[in-house]
Amino acid sequence: MYDLLIKSGRVIDPAQNIDDKLDIAISGDKIAKVAKDIPLRESQRIVDVAVDKKSLLYLDGTEIDYHSGIDKRGFVFNNPNATKTCGCGSSFQA
Repeated sequence: MYDLLIKSGRVIDPAQNIDDKLDIAISGDKIAKVAKDIPLRESQRIVDVAVDKKSLLYLDGTEIDYHSGIDKRGFVFNNPNATKTCGCGSSFQA
């Protein structure tokens, strides 16, 4: 059983020649599985992301990356539309 399941996320991995919409299963602080159509019943939590049309203009192209290292651990949001960000990493100006 996975802790978290992200459905239909765009996965880009140039090293493995992957650029596709795939499901991403997370256990603890590690990505446990990346595949098409991971069954919902295999996860404790499912993430659905809903964005209204107005916000989509500012979020289009945003990448979510997962880091698990000595200096940081967790999800990082990279927004190509951001012209300025705050120190907390939670808000931006476009």
